[in-house]
Amino acid sequence: MMKKIVTAVVCIGMIVAFGACGGGDSGGSGGSAAPAAGGLTAKDMNIEDFEWDVDEAKIEGLDCYALTLTNNSKYDLLGAEIKYRPKADVTEEQLSVFDSFMEKHKDYANDGETTADVMLRGQRDELIPSGGTASNIPLAVGFGDYTWYDSPTEEEFELMEPVELTVLVIDKNTAYVAYYDIPDDKWKIDTQTGELNTWPKIPIAKIVPKPEGHVYKAEAYENINSLNVYVYGVTQEDFDAYVAKAKEAGFTETDLSDEDYFDGEDDKGNSITVDYEKTNSSLEIDAYGEMEE
Repeated sequence: MMKKIVTAVVCIGMIVAFGACGGGDSGGSGGSAAPAAGGLTAKDMNIEDFEWDVDEAKIEGLDCYALTLTNNSKYDLLGAEIKYRPKADVTEEQLSVFDSFMEKHKDYANDGETTADVMLRGQRDELIPSGGTASNIPLAVGFGDYTWYDSPTEEEFELMEPVELTVLVIDKNTAYVAYYDIPDDKWKIDTQTGELNTWPKIPIAKIVPKPEGHVYKAEAYENINSLNVYVYGVTQEDFDAYVAKAKEAGFTETDLSDEDYFDGEDDKGNSITVDYEKTNSSLEIDAYGEMEE
């Protein structure tokens, strides 16, 4: 069953860890631009490298609209997002179809926000290798920084048009957020980047098994000796293999574990959880270490 929870989304979900969505270099499909953080630039991006489509779909028994994106670029991606806004010629009366949605979520609306501020967003953090495809990414209705898992009806969808495609691009162990402005046919690269495949050096990271052979993003919190890691492009077998390594490292399984979730503790009070998410083929690893006196 699709979760009916509210999510605050800033750009692509993973970019929350990198920083806010700021300005960057820009250019058309083939224009020149200054580098963002000394790496990927807008001139490196070409919309022709991305085949994408939004169409009707049925996901977990529910009717919805979903994004399919094929990555024909030379880069691997760590996620994709599509955003829709009301068409320029849509009237206030037509937008009244969103009145019940706005009323339902009015506690999250800022002053002055109306149905004209409604948008559709489909987003997933997922490893999409060069030549690979991500599919069944459902569109949800929202406004401002918030998206709910309310699927648009056909009537609602027909009032909207795509305005921005966003991809998280991997280049030399750095993740860049690339925005494609659909009406203006222009790319922008966010100035904020993320470091990938770098293992922290805090005490708990010396105990927790390193996720070898996969793309990962690790966030260390030295002041509380904790670690949060997202690992991408994994299978059920990879999850099982990682859990086996965690057990070899001394983490004893608790009664909270199941086929896609592991909860373990060692005899020194260190703990680890490993959560396998089949939808986007990822692992989330959280580890907490004992603080030194």
